[in-house]
Amino acid sequence: MKRMILVTTLSLIGVVAHSQENGALLVEAVENLENIMREWSSSWMKSEEINDPELTNEQVNEIVARGIYSDDVAEVEDTLRMLLDYVTKVRRDMEYFTNPPLQRKLHQIPGLKNLLIRTWREYRATEKNQNGNSSQVHNEESLQNWHGIPNILIVLFPNDDEVHDIVWEIHDARYPQDTLMRLNIGRFNNAKANSYRIQSLFIDPSEVTIGVLDEDQNIIYRKGGSEALPLANEIHRLAALGLGICQTDEGFEALVERLDNLEGPPDPRNPGYEDVIARRLGAFVMEAIVAHGEKALPYYKKLKRVGARMGLSTDVKVEKPNKNDFIGTWSPTWSQYRFHNALKNLDRLASFDKRASEFNATQ
Repeated sequence: MKRMILVTTLSLIGVVAHSQENGALLVEAVENLENIMREWSSSWMKSEEINDPELTNEQVNEIVARGIYSDDVAEVEDTLRMLLDYVTKVRRDMEYFTNPPLQRKLHQIPGLKNLLIRTWREYRATEKNQNGNSSQVHNEESLQNWHGIPNILIVLFPNDDEVHDIVWEIHDARYPQDTLMRLNIGRFNNAKANSYRIQSLFIDPSEVTIGVLDEDQNIIYRKGGSEALPLANEIHRLAALGLGICQTDEGFEALVERLDNLEGPPDPRNPGYEDVIARRLGAFVMEAIVAHGEKALPYYKKLKRVGARMGLSTDVKVEKPNKNDFIGTWSPTWSQYRFHNALKNLDRLASFDKRASEFNATQ
């Protein structure tokens, strides 16, 4: 359908252009537009191919390999854009939805990881040689493709040591949420990554850097303030999520400790906001603790009390949010659902261990 609309639109524009007095200029403009649309169509069709369930993994790998190893820079950029579209969908579905996306086996393409890493390092070196003026290297659209290579790597090659090094190469202390997201999506489970998660779980909002616009619309950075509360909560959430994924002893202890202090500082601009923060963060801390399995059972009563404090219990039915509710983690409905689901999983764990009813809450 999209291709039909595209062809029809271009045909109509061409007819109109030829009928005008200044036909030559309009025809030239239409030809330029056609070139742009053809490039867009090529990229779009590639993205459709990678998500086409009728194509086998071998067929998709052949398409990607042909594009990424091409001598044509435009073909390489189209392929990078296709891979970025794919990994973005994978990241979104891993974050918000229980149904996994269509998983391809792109990591099986011979030499793909080394090619992407080498391409990334060459791009970074070129960018630095241009004194930080990236526009001299690529236009804005292609810049996004090259900048996206680390995100492709972390999805296709999770928990890989070389890819982990790249995560820290692009780490910016002003944006801990970006680093935490990459560590989580890449399932990086090592001492450095988990130490950073624990540190981030307890970061004080006053230490969070935010960017604001000055009178000349330039971004200036400053620490703390009530504007930093939502970002601090997001950092805490991502840290808890990662600790639930990696499940280390140190991470578990940090999560239990954080459970005692879910409420954030009050926001004078938004009374009651600390309750929203507590419910949202509590959902992910609870979920992460229960993900540790039997290790959570000694804290059974404590976890149930926290749920009751949030107005939740397994006796009340909570509907799963609509998949189209892409505001996801900020949605009160999503927080309530994740919290409730964690409580149900806790009860399920307890049902397999008759000692659960004898556990005393840790104060």
